[in-house]
Amino acid sequence: MREKQLLGWLSLLLAGSCLAGIQVTAEEVNNQPIEAAAQQEVPSIQTAIQFYIQLGQGEPIPQSSVSFDLIQRDPVTYEALNIWQHRPEAPLESPLALAEGTYTLRLYDSNGFVREDQALVPLAVYSGNVSDNLNTLTQANVMADAGSMVELADVGQAYELTFQVQANDPMLPADMSLHIVLGTPDATVTLGEESAEDDQTGEPTDSSQSSEATDPAEGSDPTQASETDELADTTFTVKFADSFGQGLAGVQANLAGQTGESDASGAIVFEDVAEGTWPFEITALPEGYTYPGPLQSELLVTADSREATLTLEEAGELAEEGASLTVQVVDENQEPVADVHIGVGDKEQVSDASGQAFFTGLAPGLTPIMVVGEVPAGYLKPEQAQMVELQTGVDYAEVLTLVEEAPSQPQAIRVIDQAGEPVADARILVGEQEYTSDASGLITVEASAIGSGINYQLNSLPEGYSGQAAGVLTVNESGAPLDIQVQKEIAKGSFTLTIVDQAQEPVEGADVALGDKQLTTDAMGQVVFADLEPRRYTYTLQNLPEDYQGDVTSQEVQIAEGASESRSLTVERVKKLQDNQLSFVDQFEEPLTLDSVQIDQQAVTISAGGKVLFNQAEMGEHTYAISYKAPDNVLYEASGSFQVEEGQTEYIISVERPVELGQAELLIQDQHGQPVKGVQLAFGGLSGTSDEEGRIAFTDLELGYYNYDITELPEGYEARDQAGQAEITEGTSFTESLTVEKLKETGQLHIEVKDDQGRLIPGAKVQVNGQTLETNEAGQVEFKDLPVGNVTLTIIEVPIGYQITKQEQVVNIQVNETVQQQVTVQTVVESSEASQESQETSSTDASTSDESATSSEQASESGSRTISVDQVTGQEARSDEHSQAREATEQFRDPETGIEVWVNPIDAKNIAGIEVKVLETLEQMPEQFKGEDNDYYQITLKDANNQDVALSRIAEVKIPTRPVNKQIRVSRVANGNVSNFTFSIHNQRLTLRTQALGTFAVTYGEQALAKGSASQESASVSVSMGSHVESTKKGLPGTGERRSNVLFLLSVSLVLIGAILALNIRGRRNSR
Repeated sequence: MREKQLLGWLSLLLAGSCLAGIQVTAEEVNNQPIEAAAQQEVPSIQTAIQFYIQLGQGEPIPQSSVSFDLIQRDPVTYEALNIWQHRPEAPLESPLALAEGTYTLRLYDSNGFVREDQALVPLAVYSGNVSDNLNTLTQANVMADAGSMVELADVGQAYELTFQVQANDPMLPADMSLHIVLGTPDATVTLGEESAEDDQTGEPTDSSQSSEATDPAEGSDPTQASETDELADTTFTVKFADSFGQGLAGVQANLAGQTGESDASGAIVFEDVAEGTWPFEITALPEGYTYPGPLQSELLVTADSREATLTLEEAGELAEEGASLTVQVVDENQEPVADVHIGVGDKEQVSDASGQAFFTGLAPGLTPIMVVGEVPAGYLKPEQAQMVELQTGVDYAEVLTLVEEAPSQPQAIRVIDQAGEPVADARILVGEQEYTSDASGLITVEASAIGSGINYQLNSLPEGYSGQAAGVLTVNESGAPLDIQVQKEIAKGSFTLTIVDQAQEPVEGADVALGDKQLTTDAMGQVVFADLEPRRYTYTLQNLPEDYQGDVTSQEVQIAEGASESRSLTVERVKKLQDNQLSFVDQFEEPLTLDSVQIDQQAVTISAGGKVLFNQAEMGEHTYAISYKAPDNVLYEASGSFQVEEGQTEYIISVERPVELGQAELLIQDQHGQPVKGVQLAFGGLSGTSDEEGRIAFTDLELGYYNYDITELPEGYEARDQAGQAEITEGTSFTESLTVEKLKETGQLHIEVKDDQGRLIPGAKVQVNGQTLETNEAGQVEFKDLPVGNVTLTIIEVPIGYQITKQEQVVNIQVNETVQQQVTVQTVVESSEASQESQETSSTDASTSDESATSSEQASESGSRTISVDQVTGQEARSDEHSQAREATEQFRDPETGIEVWVNPIDAKNIAGIEVKVLETLEQMPEQFKGEDNDYYQITLKDANNQDVALSRIAEVKIPTRPVNKQIRVSRVANGNVSNFTFSIHNQRLTLRTQALGTFAVTYGEQALAKGSASQESASVSVSMGSHVESTKKGLPGTGERRSNVLFLLSVSLVLIGAILALNIRGRRNSR
């Protein structure tokens, strides 16, 4: 049984100095061993390790083929210092000579730690002497830590055991063994007496495991081992390398009485070294190098290990400069506390049984002392570091006091608002349990230690409350409730201040301060301070607009919860006066011949140049009423308003005067100059159809531009590019001729040529209407695009063997039809001479026929004639306004109100749509609108960002009206100004021209006439008669329309004049 157990022993008898020289893998090791003086002896413990597996209640079975790593760790940082790897194909020697320190044993299993479909678990770890086996141990040898199974990212599951080696521990022997038992969960380790029985059998034992083994270091000869050990001579190589792994020459060493010096590769080869433990000594080192371990140690030589590598360091590398520090860890009773991980700078130590942790080589300066990791049970971990000022070469001592963890207790938590009032029905999550506050705002959570934190989360609050979603409360000694404060929503108030002048007119642009807020009065003279907390406020009038003066003394106002307070202030407006000059022009920008002028119902003087002087006028709106003579020498009246602005002294006011309406006549002809009846033509918003004489007449046309185009033609006619534009000017008539093309009426003729036997004859030549064709293989020929009516079909040649019985036939061609015609020739039998003569005769006839056809075609061409009509140019536009209005061809229409705005294509690029608002009233109602019957429209054009678009060209606005049986006026209201427009009206739709949109007023009734139709848009206002362009369903350009309302007497006169002119014109035509 002992032999089975010894199969698993893995031993290496090495001193701590040798352990430091074994290669360490880079993945595990971050720094090299520390605190190793060149000449210092490092005590070690010879350690043997044996693994067992126990299945169920069977005996533990020793394992000989195992894979494990033994990792030496830094006692402070817990980082790996050295790693020894044991594999079945490359085993380590046994026993191991381990320097005192912390070690981690990591065991791997190719079967995944599964036996008989059961996962293996750690059962027990026993410690004893090297000479012990599992059956010689008792329960007193059981270690507290049995190890654990861990998951590793690279290899999967592994077994780990961490243990301490302390050479100077009186409780530990000079050597030790670890017996690690893994087994199935149902296994129970039973310690027996098998080893004693084995000893009585007299079977030989391994001298290395015997308690009576002689230590080679004391001079024993390895050759005197057990007779069963056959030691063979070996060659053993010791290599010396620097910290970079490069071989070092010149190192002198002694092994088993042999002395050697390392060569260029750093190697010393010792000959005939038998297996066993041999004394080893480094006797000389190259200059500038030191060995970090003891210079005298022992090496274990085995058959499987014939080489050792030792690493030297550059001189001074281990010397540490700086301060040293002793940290004494105590509790509140000044009793030492052990096993506390203390961190000072970048170093870490664990307090010993006396509560002390020692640090050397510390960098000078202000350095934190803090507890890292967990503290022993019953103590609270300090939240803040303890600071110490260190100086190089000075030893320091600091005391770190740990506070004992107070006993736990139930803790009340109270939810209150900002006024300290309890909040019921608040739902609070503490840990994994949710609590609801009672009427006193209280909840009681599970017991918490004094000084510890309670993490909470507000899941919900009653309506009208808000608070921080989560937080931490600290348990105190008093046991008083811990408060969670939330905010109760308080109804806020508002304050409105209105500032007016002595005439009770609102003052815009005044600055008012309330507390730390400042606002400026709007057009209504108001500022509104909202969301005010309930309290007393001071408000101050800080600045007034120019021309105003008033008291700026601060005043107070009390705002109650949810209340709205209002105050008003009256300031004085200082009047400013200036001299102005007015000019009145008509819609064509021609000066009016003024008879009288009243400004603000006061008569003013008209200068010799027709200008009106309006002196010492206040800034603001003023009204005018004028009488003037038109070109027909009739006296007319007009009225309106204009705005006087500071610094602007000259004003041009445009007035729309009555004008004589125009007319237009268009003549429709075909290409032969013949009149065409039934042609439909669009002329602006009007339409007409040509009569028997091809004429379309339009009368009573408003002045301006009209687009016209043919919209429909009778069958058989075609129109090309007949669209145009007509300018209707005062007292003139527009005439134009338009040519449409009459299409040719044609048909087809299909001919079959047969003989008297009914057989089709190919190759026969047939002539129709001057065109000669030859029948195909099927004896057929077809003539296309023949004129409608009778045509002559002529057989001009037939193949040899046939003769023509009837050379010509008359065929009637129908429109768009194919006429079928058969021609029969006679079969003849004749001599070759006769045939030749006949053929020649036929050829002569064909030539004659061809010449006739050519002559006919020429005659047809000479009889055709094309009539063309030049494009209408019209009279030159009266102004740039007229030409701009003519270019307003892009339409934007509001579907709800039917209002249209026609703009120039240049402006249309920036417009995304139209917005029309129907207003019940105006915020600032002009005096002249009071008591009137008005419709108000706010018209704006919007871009893609819904921003107002300012027009750069004249546009036309079309507004549907009520049924008009009374007077009507159109005005625009902007910034207190009222501008009256000249407009046309047709089919309950008025049309006006303007470059500025905004708010428009349409006035119905006698008031419209009384207030006149003056127009004033700005300092120089021009209201023009013009046209607009529409689009029809067929894509043809539409035209503008205008119609003025005139007095009844004038209308009757114009009708009579028109009738007389028409009779005269008809008489002239009849005389022709």
